Parts: sequence; structure tokens; C-alpha cells
Amino acid sequence: MRRLLILLVHTLPGVCLGQETVLEEIDPPEEITVSGQASLHSLLDDAEKALDDLYSLFNEVNDDNRFDISCRREKVVGSLIAVRICQANHERDAYAQSAQTSFRGGVYDPRPDMVNKNRILADKMVALINSNPELRKALDDYAEARRAYLSAITEADAGD
Repeated sequence: MRRLLILLVHTLPGVCLGQETVLEEIDPPEEITVSGQASLHSLLDDAEKALDDLYSLFNEVNDDNRFDISCRREKVVGSLIAVRICQANHERDAYAQSAQTSFRGGVYDPRPDMVNKNRILADKMVALINSNPELRKALDDYAEARRAYLSAITEADAGD
């Protein structure tokens, strides 16, 4: 579980199903089997939404705003393609402090402090997940959505 939590802290990473309509004149069947394959983009969206839901719930139950996590799309230096970045507030603040110090001609390496705070964050996540069934379910939902996405990538690669 700790590896998954570390992945959550450094991740990159609702189900998009069509709405079912049953006409009132037709008795619905007892069982409906739907087969098909979701697109990779749809599966990635599902995983990202599940991660957003997990972080949102974590932020609600977390008692220290330094460890709240948010995700955004951002163009990284040297690329025109936006990537999804999820960071705890303490990380964002440390990078801002590093940039300000550098701008003033100084040097500040935020990494040692971030490593320590990320350990605290991981411990907080474990404790909250173990004590909050709703948060545990959100983690399970994210893990399932991520597995579905990674499985689809593996199948797509095997088909090439």
C-alpha cells in the first residue's frame, strides 16, 4: 500500500458510461450484458477523475493544509504539451521559494525538505485511509481505474 501511496503523492494519474434508457412500454430484461471496449482516453479520464476524488476527500479530512494535494495541467519547460501535475501545497510553496531565491541570486534546494514532508504526507495518508472507510473506498476506486487503464495499454501494445 505504501508504494501506491507514494505513487499517489507523485502521480502523475467517474466512469464515462453512456446513459441507459428503458422505454416505459418495454419490460426491462432481467439481465443485460454489455460488451465493448473503452478508449484509452476514456480510461485515463476515469483514472484522473478517481484520483481527483481521492485527493479531494483526503484534503477534506486532512488537518494540515500544507499537505493538501491538487492537480493541474501545465506546460513543462521545453515542451508545448501540457502534462498533469499533482502536488502537495508544501511542494508548490518550496518550488516558489526556490524560484524567488534564485531570482535574487541565491541558491535554495527544496528537495531535502520535500523528501521529509513527503514522508509525513505518506504517513498521514496511510493513517487516514486506515481510519476512514470513505477514503479507503476512494483509494480502491482509483486503484481499479488505474489498473483498467494500464491493462488497456498493455493490450493495445500487444496488439501492435
